[in-house]
Amino acid sequence: MVEKQGGECFCDCIKQIIILSLILTAHLKSQVPSFYQSTDGWQFTISNNQATIIGKVNATGQLLIPSTISNYPVVGIGLGGVGFGYTDIGISIPSTVTNIESNPFRAIFSLTNITVDPDNPAFMVEQGALYNKSKTTLHIVLPPLTASGFNVPTTVTNIGPYAFNKCSNLTSITIPEGMLEIGAFAFRECSNLPSITIPASVTNIGDRAFGNIYKLTNITVASANPVFSSEGGTLFNKDRTILLRHPAYRNNKSFVIPSKYRDWQ
Repeated sequence: MVEKQGGECFCDCIKQIIILSLILTAHLKSQVPSFYQSTDGWQFTISNNQATIIGKVNATGQLLIPSTISNYPVVGIGLGGVGFGYTDIGISIPSTVTNIESNPFRAIFSLTNITVDPDNPAFMVEQGALYNKSKTTLHIVLPPLTASGFNVPTTVTNIGPYAFNKCSNLTSITIPEGMLEIGAFAFRECSNLPSITIPASVTNIGDRAFGNIYKLTNITVASANPVFSSEGGTLFNKDRTILLRHPAYRNNKSFVIPSKYRDWQ
């Protein structure tokens, strides 16, 4: 009798585990956006009855991102490689888009222009560069804009991730005092940029913000900066215990690690 009751209890436990597993699986599936592709090649996800564009098949010319797709409003542009591998592509952003991931157009080999609907409440374009509406965040700078250097507007406090991605023409950059953050990979593959000066106000520098800058010889940090410092053109944290970036093109035959050094990033 005891064995029978134990077996019944065991079976009940198994049933409860199965039911809970099915409920959990259904819940997790409901949290994952569904992936779709429209007949004209737009790839997108649906979440909360809103669409996010993540790609375009056979992208050519000026890409007019739709404001609605399959009767869903398009509110975002995500990290799906929009225009991956294509050249001479332009992007037009509708008024409905209020969220753009970290430069989702960085896979385009030659991005020629970006336009934004004037009624868009979140973004604006000025002289070809994409900003948030209040012009405090610089999201994307087109490579052709940087042929003679680039002066970041004084209103900008945040340079977004991948903002200057593949701006190989960039030979000078002016980052104004008041800048707070330089995003991850912000200057990725700005291969001809020789030097960078970081003002005292910058307190956050993202991962590999100065990665793949092959002609970079010097990084200078304002002495009043409370978080970062530089020595001999190399970027450190303030007390020089963490080496953050040594310029790739600096022709050091030897490099003396500071005596306080304990880590690198």
